[in-house]
Amino acid sequence: MAFMHEPRPVTSARLVVSLVLVWAGSWSPGVEAADPLPARRSSRLEKTTAERSETASRLRELYRGPPAGWPAATVDPGVEWRELGLLPLVEHPESNPPNEAKTALGRLLFHDPRLSASGQLACVSCHDPARGWANGRAVSQPGQGMPARNAPTIRNAVWQSALFWDGRAATLERQVEESLTNPTEMAADPDHVVALLSQCADYRVLFAKAFAGRAIDFAGVVDALASFQRTVVGGRSRFDDFLRGDASALADAELLGLDLFRRDARCL
Repeated sequence: MAFMHEPRPVTSARLVVSLVLVWAGSWSPGVEAADPLPARRSSRLEKTTAERSETASRLRELYRGPPAGWPAATVDPGVEWRELGLLPLVEHPESNPPNEAKTALGRLLFHDPRLSASGQLACVSCHDPARGWANGRAVSQPGQGMPARNAPTIRNAVWQSALFWDGRAATLERQVEESLTNPTEMAADPDHVVALLSQCADYRVLFAKAFAGRAIDFAGVVDALASFQRTVVGGRSRFDDFLRGDASALADAELLGLDLFRRDARCL
């Protein structure tokens, strides 16, 4: 008589593992595991250091000049894409034309905590240039009634058409006004801000220069801060220099990576 093994109980853990293995196609009762799928081979053969240097020199000539003259990018059919390029010029609304005095005034206001109801919170408190013009926190002001969100960076915000995490502001002027007056942010009272700034001789002089003799008002505070934010832009990297025609701005490995990004890797 054949020896009968006592059946082993099927625990929930064993059942889950079995189901996962069956689903993955790598195991089934009485069947050996299939060989793993072969690794996807790169379409580019591995090169020696000398070959990579030679390839980089050739690519440096191909990528010399504006992107319109670069090798054609590889993009899957039906994919909407845009070629890499420099950031566009900053545009200012007709209602808030720029001038140096207005930008300087906006920079000063940006660092002034007196704009807030507490007198302790400035714009720079949540948009610190040392932290990428954000604040590096999971929540902007924990424990102060703030929403459970962090402060998005204002860097390059000039090109955004929807500001705040919920996209409710379409312009920097609107974003500034809401940040100043929101009771869970700076909670500023416009009349109090104007009265406070009007007591400062330096602010009176700066406002007169920025707004052609106009007295201090809250609309001017908003416009000056928005004008300053339009100067917080990128475009100063080595890649920007490369896009402007400096073929030596990228190292060989970076240039090889750029070509891989645009073509074989289909990252665009």
